Amino acid sequence: MTVAAVVLAGVDVALFILAVEAIVLGLYRWCTGAGLSYTSVALISLAGLGLLVALKAALLHANPVWLGLGLAVGGIAHGFDVVRRIRMET
Repeated sequence: MTVAAVVLAGVDVALFILAVEAIVLGLYRWCTGAGLSYTSVALISLAGLGLLVALKAALLHANPVWLGLGLAVGGIAHGFDVVRRIRMET
């Protein structure tokens, strides 16, 4: 297996873990009413997803639009999350 294939497999594993994490956090909130809000889970997951899509696009030498889209989605989601957290603390 080449290094590139191992790295791509690692990105796929990270995407799987991200999906499982979002599901577990959402179910925990649904069952107990405690934990992160659904909005927080969605924003955190979307930020991670955007970065992983950008990384995979770069590794695959895909159309640069995918790289830009992944970075834009990740950055926007992260920005919304940060602003939301700042507003909650003030």
